[in-house]
Amino acid sequence: MNALDDVLSRIDDIVEQIPQLLEIAPVPENRLRAILWGLAIGDALGNTSESRVPRNRFREFGKITGYLPNRHANGQRVGLPSDDTQMAFWLLEHLLGEGRLDPNLLSQVFATRTVYGMGQSVRKFRFNLASGLRWEVAGVPSAGNGAIMRIAPMLALQPHMAGADLAREIAKCAAITHNEHGAIASAVAWVHLLAALASGRQQFEPHNILQTFVRLQVGLEGPTRYRPRGGKMLGQFDGTLTEFLNLTVPEGIKKGMTTLDFGDLTYSGAFLLETLPVTIFLIGQNLEDPDRAILDAVNHTRDNDTIASLVASAMGALHGISAFRDEWKTGLLGRTSADDDGHVQALIEQVCREGVRTPYTAPP
Repeated sequence: MNALDDVLSRIDDIVEQIPQLLEIAPVPENRLRAILWGLAIGDALGNTSESRVPRNRFREFGKITGYLPNRHANGQRVGLPSDDTQMAFWLLEHLLGEGRLDPNLLSQVFATRTVYGMGQSVRKFRFNLASGLRWEVAGVPSAGNGAIMRIAPMLALQPHMAGADLAREIAKCAAITHNEHGAIASAVAWVHLLAALASGRQQFEPHNILQTFVRLQVGLEGPTRYRPRGGKMLGQFDGTLTEFLNLTVPEGIKKGMTTLDFGDLTYSGAFLLETLPVTIFLIGQNLEDPDRAILDAVNHTRDNDTIASLVASAMGALHGISAFRDEWKTGLLGRTSADDDGHVQALIEQVCREGVRTPYTAPP
């Protein structure tokens, strides 16, 4: 069965058996703003030094605390996007323009616009779509982290959509490029985690972050089987993403491991089995210290742009815009293409001011 169809069927099963699992807390406007700022800031802090062994990165750059000189901005120390930030804000732009998710239209946007640093999954998706495949089957069976990084703007569909309806739309959005059980399930679980963090309804402890995430993940991903590609767990695990998270994250928190040590264990790369453990570990270990959480993600992980983006979004959900240094905000150019400076900020303000106007929403 197509992975998307299977996950949608699992959502239906949850509706029948435990519908409260799909309830999603309303996200206040100020926290939605901070989540979206965090997505862009974290990516921009990391993408000029991504995919490096953390200790080698330190030898090259020292401790990174701000934007590095960027060759795409004449060496200026400014924040520019990677492909995933581009696609996240094209998603937000799409929702604002259409009033809903239209996967067919959005897939055309993803397939035709210029993408910076395009990953293998998106490249293959674009090839599939250009070859005439429908969006439902053009996404690749990849457990990479691209879909989860761009998914946060789906929160903008509140308050018009919630529960199972929102979960289904999140699943479809993820599957446009990553039609794989773990990638789709984790996108749905991530949006729910962000909403829980932003709602202020619960006082979180380190272990609650993992519990909140896997509560939905476990029922949606099904019998996936993943194996580590590196780190100390290489050759030591064969199972689901949920099982790997439950195996590694509580142990890391219990032992008070450093981010470097935890990354040595789980590899902290671009595969979900590498990205999500360290992301959830960093959030849980630094609930009251957003600056440390973000900078640890930037400096001490391999796929540091995506991991920092996820962590910064979560810190924005918890703390609002105060989670981010002033120079990170002022130095973010806000591009989604070569010369549209400020577009990210404009989209964020538009969605916070107006919301997503569905076809049934009366104008103000």
